[in-house]
Amino acid sequence: MATNRTNLLTRLRFSKLALVALLALALPLGLSAQATPYVPNLDPAYQDLDALVADGLVKDEIHAERPYSRLTFARWTVEARGRAKAVGRLPARFSEALDRLEAEFAPEIAALCPDRRSACSILPRQAIVRQARGDVTWSNSPPRAVPAPQPSSRIDAALNPLLQDNQGRRLADGETLGLEGSLDVVMGHHFAGELYPRVWASNVVAGSNPGGTAGATLEDGYFRGLFGNLAVDLGRNQVEMGQSREGGPILSYNPRGLDLVRLSMDRPARLPWILRWLGPTDVSALVADLGRGSDTPHSKLIVFNGSIHPHPNFEFGATLENHQGGQNAPAATLKQRLEDIFLISPQGARISDKAFGANMRLTLPRLRTELYIEGMSTDDHSFFRIEEWSQSLGTEAIWVAGLRRVGLGPGGRFDVWAEGRKSGVHPYTHHQFTSGMTLDGRILGDPIGVLAKGATVGVDWTGSESRVTVAGTWERYYGDSYKSTRRNGLSVLVKTQDGPDETRERLTADWTNDMGTRRLFTRVRLGLEHVHQFDFVRGDNRVNGMVQVQAGWRW
Repeated sequence: MATNRTNLLTRLRFSKLALVALLALALPLGLSAQATPYVPNLDPAYQDLDALVADGLVKDEIHAERPYSRLTFARWTVEARGRAKAVGRLPARFSEALDRLEAEFAPEIAALCPDRRSACSILPRQAIVRQARGDVTWSNSPPRAVPAPQPSSRIDAALNPLLQDNQGRRLADGETLGLEGSLDVVMGHHFAGELYPRVWASNVVAGSNPGGTAGATLEDGYFRGLFGNLAVDLGRNQVEMGQSREGGPILSYNPRGLDLVRLSMDRPARLPWILRWLGPTDVSALVADLGRGSDTPHSKLIVFNGSIHPHPNFEFGATLENHQGGQNAPAATLKQRLEDIFLISPQGARISDKAFGANMRLTLPRLRTELYIEGMSTDDHSFFRIEEWSQSLGTEAIWVAGLRRVGLGPGGRFDVWAEGRKSGVHPYTHHQFTSGMTLDGRILGDPIGVLAKGATVGVDWTGSESRVTVAGTWERYYGDSYKSTRRNGLSVLVKTQDGPDETRERLTADWTNDMGTRRLFTRVRLGLEHVHQFDFVRGDNRVNGMVQVQAGWRW
């Protein structure tokens, strides 16, 4: 990236503010909290909570960083029940969602004090098997490499929309059988954890290396300490930052969980003094090891995130990401690395790559409508010069915007939603870190990657025991090449080759009865995709498809 990217970042000092705010919000609250495990990000409880937020029954939820703990879910469930009593009769879909959450988090609700801000009673020491499930997937959907649009940039990731966006689970172009389960542990007042192992076997039926393979992985496995409102996580966990259905441009549902140390807040809180006008505030900081599956093994990802809720219907958040270190990475002293991380004296592209993201969400409870927008840029290019805005906010950026209208039809059971996205030249690519912003071949942020745009529209139907989602997607990926040059004293990117474009039209359907406290649950996912000029080869068209069946048991 251009070395003048530090102009904006030097002014922001966002990372130091996030740490100061984290301490100010978390430490003074005493030791009255109860540590509980996180609710996995793909749990259907989030869909029930999202419906209550859109209806205005939950006001203080911060959407832009997940997961939430079980006790945090309990607090918001109690908040929603209080408002529901004032409202009176709710449409069936919302009353059922509230009933399910109350049943799922009954032990945590019972542990809350009457003021619902802290835990009075201590949950017993226990290890609970939450669920176990198996899945079988049949697919005809080969991956393709994500191309580097500029000679000096690199990225080491594969694109396969039908088989990704699933927290890093490996699904083959062929058949895959998987078994997984979760174990929650509560260890007294201040400590909790989770183990979520998965084993799988697959048979690749096409491509350059057909044949069988098998493996085991830990989807999540972390130890969590809670002191007042300050949570300290150690281990592997799936952290998502963003507003869209697939997660955000910084961290999404696409890769596996990060091996991390993380400081966060168990629940949003308010800053003291006149800063209370910021409303409920949430801040976090993490350091993650990105493993050995790249050309800079064990490089480090440092992420500072903060969100505010200045109005019950409006949320704003910002994120600073720093990638540096690891084998074969540019050398630097510890002092230089710390100064770069905290933006005291940013080292720019010499030792690291940075990205800055921001997001906003507007909720209109009377209309049960949500609108959101989020973006990320990896290079500010003298951001405060108007003539550079097209570069920093266009060529170098990725944008996602969407809307969601919930509670339509009889009983409020239908939701309609739409998202649009556009990705520029450099998101997720690096100069010196030539695998890009990836983890085990998966892009950390939005799965659309680089040099692409797309749009998705969908409908959700939520019944008393099942949920159906149908979505249609159109995407275009550009096979163009760019180079960096100087123009009027500014560094700009210019197109050097107009390559063929790959387009994809995709239809997906998802049916599940994984609702609330139902013991036996099943899920069926179907996907059909037409690809025009696959892998940017003129005239190479293909049809991809997948079928996945899951069955599980909840204790």
